[in-house]
Amino acid sequence: MPWGGTGANRTSDLAFINANYITRWGGAFGSLCLPDGTLTTQDSWALYWSQTEHSATNALGLNLGTSGAIYPQSWILKDDGFTLRCIR
Repeated sequence: MPWGGTGANRTSDLAFINANYITRWGGAFGSLCLPDGTLTTQDSWALYWSQTEHSATNALGLNLGTSGAIYPQSWILKDDGFTLRCIR
């Protein structure tokens, strides 16, 4: 589903996030689970894994913030708990 953009980080685009990633794609603002079980960023970030590895300790992911931030290629620690979204 092409939405445009260059793959670079963007800010202040909450309307785009809500229209495309939340409503159209079915995403949700949730939270991040740290390795000790602590939940953080509740209801302020939609954080999703990709299948792409960045390094032995990091993977790439998609981060969407209620501030309007879009980080399509974030480095994520593999021991953090992010949302999974099943796609057929």
